[in-house]
Amino acid sequence: NVQAGFIDNGTLDPVNMRIPTLDGILATCKRNISLEEKQNIIDNFDEIFDSFEKHGCMPESVHDAVGIADDLDPHGQVVRREADANREHLQRCKCMNHPQVINERNENNSIQK
Repeated sequence: NVQAGFIDNGTLDPVNMRIPTLDGILATCKRNISLEEKQNIIDNFDEIFDSFEKHGCMPESVHDAVGIADDLDPHGQVVRREADANREHLQRCKCMNHPQVINERNENNSIQK
């Protein structure tokens, strides 16, 4: 069963069958997340969730405000993820089916035509 696999790997929460679990989200990180970092996310969950609900993403400014570490490139240099809808693959923490994200993508596609 496909749904059971998504629940097992954290892609879907077993209660609402709608959103990933925290552990499922953190499992997508390329590095190991410390217990302190996980607790920081839990402690700041309201602010993080509000950003997602409002914008469909969590901008770098919110990452900074709640103390989430910057991404690093293979050489250990900080990589800021402040790309626009034209470069979604360079962003982090984004809900691709959020209405605002869809609108931004559609506007961007209209401009390019």
